Amino acid sequence: MEIFKLFGSIYVNNDKANKSIQKTGEEAQKSGGLLVNLGGIAKKVGGLLAGAFVVTKVVDFAKKVATVGIEYNKLKEQSKTTWTTLLGSQEKALEQLDKIEKFAARTPFSKMGVDQMAKYLHNAGFEGDAVFNTLTKIGDMGSAFGVQEESLIEMTRQFSQVQQAGFAYTEDLNILADRGIPIYQAIADTVGCTVAEVKKMASEGKITADIYNAAIDSMAESTEGAMDAQSKTFGGMMSTLKDNLETLAGLLTEKVFNALKELVEKILPVVEAFTQAYSETGSFKEALKQTLEQFGLEKWSELITAVEDTWKWIGDL
Repeated sequence: MEIFKLFGSIYVNNDKANKSIQKTGEEAQKSGGLLVNLGGIAKKVGGLLAGAFVVTKVVDFAKKVATVGIEYNKLKEQSKTTWTTLLGSQEKALEQLDKIEKFAARTPFSKMGVDQMAKYLHNAGFEGDAVFNTLTKIGDMGSAFGVQEESLIEMTRQFSQVQQAGFAYTEDLNILADRGIPIYQAIADTVGCTVAEVKKMASEGKITADIYNAAIDSMAESTEGAMDAQSKTFGGMMSTLKDNLETLAGLLTEKVFNALKELVEKILPVVEAFTQAYSETGSFKEALKQTLEQFGLEKWSELITAVEDTWKWIGDL
């Protein structure tokens, strides 16, 4: 939401500045003569100040975009690495990330949130379409009961844990119940007993994953389509817009991110070498001399080029 705040701040504050300038000019004109001229000067000076204020806000805005974009690219890169490990190849990882992006685009949830939930389900044994079918079921249920994304991620983690353990315990059920989802009643209806008996069964570890899943499925039938409906509400559309703006910031700063990454790769060994030399000599001058000699002219030239490239991309933003 920082982007909206900055746009609003630029507009509102600039409008206030212009109104103040106009008032100064009007007062000066009422006094006549010399004050009229002073009023004209005041308006010009005020205009320059207002312009400087807007420029400052635009610079602040650009900094925010850069920060959001670089963070987005960092998380995207990390996610690609994780999915490559989980799926065994970069090609499969990219396919999965594409599916996650498309799924998130038609839901009220962020790409990063969907990404995290998909990882939990994958680790619980869900693969391919089963991941997204289950995400739809959980998302519909969460949307129907007004569960926010952060809580939905926690619910998905607990759901995956039940699949892996084979049993649902009191803690697992409370994750849902505490968020307003009537899991105890759903299980009671599934097995044909009272809620009190379900709670006793849960405390004794007698609720199997099959019973738990059957109860989840019964609730999912009555909440089908809730996620799609929520995505069309104002809150859902704002969430989608925020996600899209973060993606845009990521695209705008992708080249800067890559340049920064290359720069850091070149700086790290230099810093490590200097640190090692300083720890051995205790002298800043001697450590610097050893570091300069160790890397030679070619390496320093590469480092300078990397710095120049990074500034070039930043300047092109």
